[in-house]
Amino acid sequence: MRYLGRLSGPFLDRFDLSLEIPLPPPGILSQGSQGEESSATVRQRVLAARERQMLRQNKLNAHLENREMKNCCRLRREDAVWLEQTLTQLGLSIRAWQRLLKVARTIADLAEVEEIERCHLQEALSYRAIDRMLNHLQKMMA
Repeated sequence: MRYLGRLSGPFLDRFDLSLEIPLPPPGILSQGSQGEESSATVRQRVLAARERQMLRQNKLNAHLENREMKNCCRLRREDAVWLEQTLTQLGLSIRAWQRLLKVARTIADLAEVEEIERCHLQEALSYRAIDRMLNHLQKMMA
């Protein structure tokens, strides 16, 4: 946690995904995977999502420019208000907001949904563990 305090906010904003992975409970790895998607199934979903992106905007979501995001990453009014309030509370920058929208757009594509929904925004936000760690670090140092 201490090293995070040395990294600048603009540098950290450039991370699209940051996850905190807890240690699995003892014995869980030896049980094998039950009810999970196979790698082949996941691969097909990813390929379908990439195809959807290419058909919609002729490029992957990660390569969208700001002006293109207005058309490809539209939100319902109530979701836009919710997102703005959430990002303000978390102290996230415009860059982080743009990256979050691209991730949410990708999540919607993987779910085969045309519109970005609040659940997609929430999932994308959950992948910003670095922001939670920084908030925790700032509180500890205060």
